[in-house]
Amino acid sequence: MMSKFKPWIALPVIFVFFSRKTEGQVLDSSFLKAKYNFLYRPDSNSLTFFREDLLILEAGQKFSKFWSYNNMILDSAINAQLNSGGAVDLRGIPPGSSKVFFRNNKTGVFTIRDELGLYTYQFADSVKDLKWIIKADTATFLGYKCGKANTTFRGRDYEAWFVPQITLPVGPHLFTGLPGLVLKLKEQKGDFEFNLVSLEFLKEKRPILFEIKKTTLVTRKEYRKLVRFMIDNPDGFAASQGMIFRTKSIDGVTNPPPPPKPPYNPIELE
Repeated sequence: MMSKFKPWIALPVIFVFFSRKTEGQVLDSSFLKAKYNFLYRPDSNSLTFFREDLLILEAGQKFSKFWSYNNMILDSAINAQLNSGGAVDLRGIPPGSSKVFFRNNKTGVFTIRDELGLYTYQFADSVKDLKWIIKADTATFLGYKCGKANTTFRGRDYEAWFVPQITLPVGPHLFTGLPGLVLKLKEQKGDFEFNLVSLEFLKEKRPILFEIKKTTLVTRKEYRKLVRFMIDNPDGFAASQGMIFRTKSIDGVTNPPPPPKPPYNPIELE
């Protein structure tokens, strides 16, 4: 079992675990680094409450990687506090997604990892159903002239702005296949929005790492069922991993009511 655990903070049900630092296999060298501000609505019924994350896209010739900078900061803070022998205090540290996307640029297949409780789950996603409709509209963002495109993807409608002069068919999350790098992408209802905040062409290429860690291989369908199980039945999910998630008092007499069921508003509805 891992000696450190990682907090699962992408969902309102809180399990506190910490992860061990791992080394990685070098998949490729990145020549471009894009940072996106990710604004999302955890509860589709709450029109004013949003959360934010800072996401990083590393692009190479053979592979690209998409991950949360906030989650990396969280990991670093946990490791530093554990190494100092003090208590782990996560106050003031912004939440970030533990999901990491690796794209094989030749095949278009994604390898996706996510940490649910004690385990890291891994599955493949080919995203064959993503079709874009390119519009005549143009606009300028961060000094780049962009084209507009629309798509419907897994139950949601999106508007994207891409840069034709940066001929990389990549973007945030699974949104690839346009004739240029995606700079902005917004879901029609406003539940999810990605906005480029910085773009760096690297003078010295940096390795794209595929972290070496123990993973449980699942299908996308199995992964989605696990996420839903963790939200709907935290006691049962904890027990399935050999943990105790207490909803009863220590003396077993007082049984406090379970916390309210957290909202579930995934970016992929299908």
